[in-house]
Amino acid sequence: MLTVSALEMLTHRDIDINHELRVSGLANLAAGLGGGMVGFHSLSISDLALKLGSRHRATGVIAALTAAVALFFGTELIGYIPRIVVGGLLLFIGFSFLGKWLFGSWGKLPHGEYLVIPLILFTIAVVGFIEGLVLGLLAALIQFVLKYSRTTVIRYALSGKEARSAVERNMDDDHFLAEQGARMLVLKLQGYLFFGTTAQLSSRVKARLADSSQTALHYVVLDFKMVNGIDSSAAYEFHRLRLLAEEHDFTIVMTGMPQTMRRQLRSGNIFKANAHIREFDDLDRGLEWCEEQLLAARRAVAPKTALQHLADALPAHHSLTDLLAYLSEVIFGVGDELIRQGDAARDMFFLERGDVSVYLKPASGEAFRIRQTGPGTVVGELGFYRNTPRSASVVAETAGTAYRLTTESLQRMETEHPELAAALHWFIADLLAERLLRTTDTLERVLN
Repeated sequence: MLTVSALEMLTHRDIDINHELRVSGLANLAAGLGGGMVGFHSLSISDLALKLGSRHRATGVIAALTAAVALFFGTELIGYIPRIVVGGLLLFIGFSFLGKWLFGSWGKLPHGEYLVIPLILFTIAVVGFIEGLVLGLLAALIQFVLKYSRTTVIRYALSGKEARSAVERNMDDDHFLAEQGARMLVLKLQGYLFFGTTAQLSSRVKARLADSSQTALHYVVLDFKMVNGIDSSAAYEFHRLRLLAEEHDFTIVMTGMPQTMRRQLRSGNIFKANAHIREFDDLDRGLEWCEEQLLAARRAVAPKTALQHLADALPAHHSLTDLLAYLSEVIFGVGDELIRQGDAARDMFFLERGDVSVYLKPASGEAFRIRQTGPGTVVGELGFYRNTPRSASVVAETAGTAYRLTTESLQRMETEHPELAAALHWFIADLLAERLLRTTDTLERVLN
């Protein structure tokens, strides 16, 4: 395989390694039946043929026929070949490789990689070919480990202010999470985790704990969705993280971890009887749990509803009663559809009580939930203002109440009370702008 890979570089062509191995295997089986020697691809002879301008399969056939002639008609024929020709070819091949790899690669390769070449050459000359090959592989492996350990396994780091779950909160809860989001540290992991790379995790957490300008850290979220493997040696680093969590009283939330990784970490007693570690199937559910924990401290105070926030934005001479004249109360039960995907957008809803979920159904496949929202939020406003078909369905998860504003009611409001309609438009515009700013802030943090 190493020889075929080298031949690809010599010929500047894509070579099918599987095909070459199959051909070599069949040839060896045929040679074995005749008592012949094991054959394999030759880098030096192939390079010589290329230098002589031979790029046809006939070269291999002629070489095989020459060997057959020597086999059947006697090896004495070989004696007619002048020794100076054979020696000259060997010297030419040897010095051409030395010139190309030992001298020609100087300046083209990093110094650390280049030093492997004279190391292999010296070992082959003094000890042996196999020893030189093994030593070269070990040296390359050590360099790979050192370089890969400097590759960051943290794709991005966000606080709870930028990384939010798919649950849409009411305005009071949303503002509270924006203020308290710094208590969460979200680390999106990537690549292969082993002792050389996982040290970055505890270093990042320690730096956050040492930052006195921020609030106390309550949750560290580690998302493993983009991790393609984990070494047993990485368990030690997660053990250090657990000790940090116990010492500084924060919770490690692990999300998106495959069963194989869970078994590896459990074998190292990482999860054994520890209240400072939680597991969730995906990042969204882990973020939702952290948000609920943060919000639990303020749930004694009932948050304002969306209508109450809207009433605060009304002109002084208008009240919530004026607005309710254009709204109709909707009482829904579990499973009721407030909005159906594909329908015309003729209304939007201000949720007062109950929880609803937004489901998207592709052209082929089952519907899946993309967002959950609860009291104090608005649903259906995008299609309502853009006058486009509904892009998703809104289904009630619990029984509740909402206030419905139709297109006709809005047109009537704009005619009868234009100031009231303007306040409503400003309220929705502010709501959408806040969502956009949060999304933009998250993208900036991820891209930077």
